[in-house]
Amino acid sequence: MPNGPPIEEPRDSAHREKLAFLCTPLSYPDHPEWVERVETHKSWVFLTEHFVYKLKKPIAYNSVDSRELETRCHFCREEVRLNQPLAGDTYLGVVNLCRDEQGRLTLSDNGPIVECLVKMRRLPAHQFMSSLISAGQVEATSIAALSKVLAKFYGSAPRESVTGTGYRAILEREIRLNDAVGEGVENELGASVQRAQLEFLDRSALLFDDRVATGRVVEGHGDLRPEHICLVDPPQIIDRLEFDPLLRIADPIDELSFLRLECERLGASEIGDDIFEGYCELTGDRPPVSLVRFYTSYRAAMWARLAIWRIRDASSARRHLWIARANEYLEIAKRYLPVD
Repeated sequence: MPNGPPIEEPRDSAHREKLAFLCTPLSYPDHPEWVERVETHKSWVFLTEHFVYKLKKPIAYNSVDSRELETRCHFCREEVRLNQPLAGDTYLGVVNLCRDEQGRLTLSDNGPIVECLVKMRRLPAHQFMSSLISAGQVEATSIAALSKVLAKFYGSAPRESVTGTGYRAILEREIRLNDAVGEGVENELGASVQRAQLEFLDRSALLFDDRVATGRVVEGHGDLRPEHICLVDPPQIIDRLEFDPLLRIADPIDELSFLRLECERLGASEIGDDIFEGYCELTGDRPPVSLVRFYTSYRAAMWARLAIWRIRDASSARRHLWIARANEYLEIAKRYLPVD
């Protein structure tokens, strides 16, 4: 499940009340014995023995603006809808957090809605790819099954009607957003990576246009990482990105390059290689190395930006964790820049 540096407490007293309520086992209809709370970039997640409840954060950052309750509830419904193709019955629906006549919070649909939560069936934590990599227990049969799931998903995903120019504009938009600077971050390195990525995008325009023209740009996952993949039978892939449709317009090679990178960061580059090669073998898609390197660098720079965002919001005790993460991704982005 989601992981990362320690949890940051919300500054909003209303949200602190909601989080305290959702951390209490008696708040849930099935009265679980315990509740574990974890945090992602955009949500607070509450784990019980059998279920997962996800509460969207009221944040505004670039293309994310979930400060309004109606928007957060919309994102919950979108997350459930979008994850059906890859996660089957893992997503159970949206539940409402309400306030009853006595002013108490309740999950019983009794009173005005104050939040919406995504409810999921809890998958076995030890079967997530990130955990299996750490334990050295990823099996070849699981990787083969995952490659087939991904090939089928991307093969049946809607082809985007975007033009080559439009697709390159989306990539350029994201690259230009990476000019954020942060305390303790190698900002000049980030600027040089950004310049190199924009130059490659410009001089290789025909390469990207060809990916669009041959139907390779689809409505993808948007956030394909080992911690979002559970290697049960069949594999379940969760947390498909819901908040910005433009970020789901993706080349499968882009998303698979990032998955391979994250496997490499976890010390299992061969697993990422096997997934990538399995997909290419099943689909016949053999992109040039320069494109694969660009996509890897592009995604690493995006994640450096996300880490910089967290630096600004973190307490002083936790800031060093995000500084280290941002600099790590910037170094990776530099290392994978295409070589002419």
